[in-house]
Amino acid sequence: MQAAVGVRRGPYLAALLLLSLFAWAPLLYPGYLQVHSGFLPLFNLADLAASSQKLTWLPTIGATPGLLRGEGPAVYWLALLLRPLAGDIGALKGLFALSFMAIGLGIFAWARHEFSPGLADVEGDSAQVEDSTANSQSLLAARAGLLAAAVAMLWPPLLAAVYVRGALAETLFMAVLAWALWGVSGVKAHATRARHVVSTGLLVMALFWTQAGLAIWATALLLAWALWPGAPRRNRGVAAAAVAAGALLGGGLFALLHRGQGLEGAALDVAGHAARFYQFFSPAWGFGVSTSGWQDGLPLQLGFAALGLAALTIVLGFGKASRSSRVPWPVLRFAAIAAPLLILLTTTLARPLWELDPLAAAVTYPWQLYALAGPLLALLAGGALAVERRLAVLPLWAATTALVVLSSYPYLAPRFTQVTPDAAAPAIFGANQVTLLTSDAQPATPAAPPEISPSQVMTVTAAWQALQPIDFDYNVFVHGLDAAGNRVAQWDGQPLRGDEPYPMTGWSVGEVVQGQYRLEVDPAAAPVRQVLVGLYNWQSGERLLMNGDDSATVEVGP
Repeated sequence: MQAAVGVRRGPYLAALLLLSLFAWAPLLYPGYLQVHSGFLPLFNLADLAASSQKLTWLPTIGATPGLLRGEGPAVYWLALLLRPLAGDIGALKGLFALSFMAIGLGIFAWARHEFSPGLADVEGDSAQVEDSTANSQSLLAARAGLLAAAVAMLWPPLLAAVYVRGALAETLFMAVLAWALWGVSGVKAHATRARHVVSTGLLVMALFWTQAGLAIWATALLLAWALWPGAPRRNRGVAAAAVAAGALLGGGLFALLHRGQGLEGAALDVAGHAARFYQFFSPAWGFGVSTSGWQDGLPLQLGFAALGLAALTIVLGFGKASRSSRVPWPVLRFAAIAAPLLILLTTTLARPLWELDPLAAAVTYPWQLYALAGPLLALLAGGALAVERRLAVLPLWAATTALVVLSSYPYLAPRFTQVTPDAAAPAIFGANQVTLLTSDAQPATPAAPPEISPSQVMTVTAAWQALQPIDFDYNVFVHGLDAAGNRVAQWDGQPLRGDEPYPMTGWSVGEVVQGQYRLEVDPAAAPVRQVLVGLYNWQSGERLLMNGDDSATVEVGP
């Protein structure tokens, strides 16, 4: 594409990066997110750093190993590169921010490529097309691309993936998919350019090393787009071959190097988590988890901006009697068919399909297919400018873009915590139910009140985090041991938040619960040298195991 007939991309790329700030600015808040994944990404990053087998490593701490449903190692490899610059938590937050920007840039590149068909004609025979027409088309493509990028970066399911679920690999997956769609379009337009073919194959390979189960679905989507009419048959064949080769090489190599892991992971009721139609339009936003049934606590709305602009494109574009040659009808038709189909697959209407093991084995929840529908809805949203060119006029275009930003504001208030656990020593109790993030034992300050002066007083501070919904009110025990290992003090009861009881069935997933537990030791007893902290079933007395043990050990401070 010649710069002489195009609009300078620099200002639009700068505007895109500024718009991306709205999406990732909450990450600048000190501390780490209180999300469903908790601090598991931090623990897995430390595990990768300590591993000598980085190529065959998988993130398995706090997660059931599984080739398809589990996270791939690619996102942690990238975090490992950022670790020396930003630290552990900074590397994870940095990857979320970079993924936001990569999604925006990928959608911008794809949309700009698709919405500038007239420029190809100018390059071939500029004498037949006025420069003003070419510049107008280039300007429209840039503005449509920026609008599509804004919709993609501020899309509610993406914000939920980051700020509610903490899905690190899935967020990177969306970024890679955006660029893979751009790569396929490039091959369909220029099949003889080796760089387009190779980059497309590498991007498809990367999908399998990011989240293999979703990559299978993404491969089907990319193959459908590669074979979709609108380009010469030979070019479509080359594009499909690039996608297939990338999938075979990426998926095959991933399975070969990790063949010791299970294919399906834990058995799940995938069909039971299908979405209801009302949830697509719900204004409610929260931090609950996905549950089987109609009262799903996870926010599953598709967003006013994405749905509204995509619907506007379909109504205005496909309702017109005339068909302008400057409108990219093939990609708009593809997106208008594929996006609703993918969304339909997440609903209860598709439950019979999710009861089939081959389909259910690739995902944990049906609504994970949002990751595939997002780029298509964003491109349809940008297409509103192509089918109704008056929307590309500066005031209307700026107002529409501002509307996208404003509609996302209710979703940009995540929860944070200042607690920082020891990443190298995760203490996870039960079947990946609860993690003890930090624990500390110190002499009580200020001095003990007069009524308990005959005793020594020690304060044990513990911060817990639920990794799953907890269906039983486990008790906490805090035991003080002397140098010989004898119990000389103990505290038992419901977990505390501050100084108040806070039963575990009331904890939300990802919530950090920090409390102070008081141990009173008789002065005649030996001093406390070690404290044990754990959880137990108060009905049966059975303790929850933690890394093969039944308690965590806390050394006593001075």
